[in-house]
Amino acid sequence: MLVVTALKEEFEAARDAALTGHFGAATWVERDGGTSTPYLEGRLVRPDGARLSAALARPTRMGVTATAPLAASLVERLGPRCVAMCGVCAGNPDTTARGDVVVAEMAYVYDEGRLTTGGFEGEHRQVPMADAWVRAAQELSPVGLPSHGPAAPADAALWLLERLYAGADPRDHPARRRYIPDDTWWERVEALRAAGWVEWSGNALKLTAAGHAYVRRAVYHDVEGPWRLPFAVLVGPMATGNVVVEDGMAWARLKRWGVRSVLGLDMEAAAIAAAAHRLAVPGWMVVKGVMDHAGPSRDHRYRRFAARASAEVLWTLLTRLLATKPAAPSRVTSRAGAGAVPVAVDAAGGSMIVADPAGVSRRHLASGAVVWEVPTRWRSVAAAGSRLLAAGVAQTLSLLDGADPRRRLDVATSVSVSTVALSPDGQLVAIGAAVPLGAGEADIELRRVSDGWLLHRLAGLTATVRGIAFSADGQLVAACAEDGSARVWDTATGRASDEVPRTLGTRALAISRRKTLLALGTAQGVQLWKRETAAVDRKLDGPAPAVFTAFLAGGALLVAGDTAGAVRAWSTTTWQYHDQLTRPEPATAATGFAVADDDLHLAVGGEDGTVRLWRPRPA
Repeated sequence: MLVVTALKEEFEAARDAALTGHFGAATWVERDGGTSTPYLEGRLVRPDGARLSAALARPTRMGVTATAPLAASLVERLGPRCVAMCGVCAGNPDTTARGDVVVAEMAYVYDEGRLTTGGFEGEHRQVPMADAWVRAAQELSPVGLPSHGPAAPADAALWLLERLYAGADPRDHPARRRYIPDDTWWERVEALRAAGWVEWSGNALKLTAAGHAYVRRAVYHDVEGPWRLPFAVLVGPMATGNVVVEDGMAWARLKRWGVRSVLGLDMEAAAIAAAAHRLAVPGWMVVKGVMDHAGPSRDHRYRRFAARASAEVLWTLLTRLLATKPAAPSRVTSRAGAGAVPVAVDAAGGSMIVADPAGVSRRHLASGAVVWEVPTRWRSVAAAGSRLLAAGVAQTLSLLDGADPRRRLDVATSVSVSTVALSPDGQLVAIGAAVPLGAGEADIELRRVSDGWLLHRLAGLTATVRGIAFSADGQLVAACAEDGSARVWDTATGRASDEVPRTLGTRALAISRRKTLLALGTAQGVQLWKRETAAVDRKLDGPAPAVFTAFLAGGALLVAGDTAGAVRAWSTTTWQYHDQLTRPEPATAATGFAVADDDLHLAVGGEDGTVRLWRPRPA
């Protein structure tokens, strides 16, 4: 998870809020100091043991033009599950009080459009937050957070007086009951009247000259700002612009330009939402505290409080939505028959699909009992989750329903099948060719699963295709051959985009979640090929020769294994060693692997007929 703030004060508030102990133990470590994008790497551990890994960064200036490139660069480098922001904003005076925290239901750039002689015409591109996260924010109570508490009598009195000073009726404001409960209203008003600060004007209150003077003096001397307030967490649209607004007219303009319910106004939220949307980050969240109302009387008294309260709300939501409890590494061993190759694992349902010399079968993980069996021996079998199977032998591709293999589509291919792979969404199947040594190119057929239609013939490999891997979104497919060469193609056009030299001796490969790296399994171990530079970016210490590679946990982990069944996991944030599945005793050669459909477990098959199911520690 990546958290970005716009200002140094907001950065410090986010860092320090995590260290208060309210969210559990936390640590921060500086990373990439001296570069243009330094950040803090941290981990929060809740009292119940659930963990959340985060990176925290800030640009050198506020605004979209400074925030967008920083966020995009770190997203590409770190591959987070979520991009988030906390800090301060202006709040709609009709619906927010200073100190309230706004969670952006959606974000957009409000001053994007066309300016004509007839006025401004908005062209708003709104990016919504995930509905489940909106609901979580709506249901969040701030009670119990360090910055939340009842207003002190002086703060409550000043809140009422400032409403009158602004020409508003405090009775009508949504925050009134939080500052002055119904049963104390009369008492508080009479106390202010007795002090000579308010008086009755017909049926309404107004400030006296002494009241005006008191408000001015109180604001001037309030250099620290509040420490605790009865703030609310409000969920609604947030509008982003390129100027600091102080004219008091922004809310009327926003309503006139098409979004009448805007709660917050800032200079960065839309950049965070757009970065997540454009770079396919699974989630985004912007949480900002109201420091003012974008009016001419704008001051900074509430900035420190707003930054701190927004950070507390952000960490609360993120630890609830994204923190995971570390279970002991799962090492379930199942008997599946000699030479079994795991094809798919339904971790929740407790079953797996394996291929062995007798055919393909679905078995219970615990007992190895057969659920169904197809007594056909295919050369290669692949799966999309556990719902769809693709199997090939000779010049025939078979597509089978993972629940009922009697539902089957056979397709004639123009290549002799060596290996097959399915895209994660089950829409595409790639069939690699087996060719005699020196016989020419080994094509890959890319077909549509629904009817077996040939979409593209992918050329460029010059030996029997050894392995095929799709990107998580199915937009790329990569393959390696027996001679060690590897290539990448665009699935929409069929055009080759990358070529990995055969001198690396690639035996297996996987595409990173952001599609910026190829994890190559080679005789020397795992090597990371950076697509942008067309070169090896780094080598990882681990199993060698590496015969399989895969990304787990939403791309947070890279796993690789050797022929003897040893498997190692690395964090893709730091590329440091993270966890390991040791070789079995007695030793047995690995026959294959499969990533479970929960994206958390890995199944490794052995020649002795065992399949070990392993869940690495969360990153």
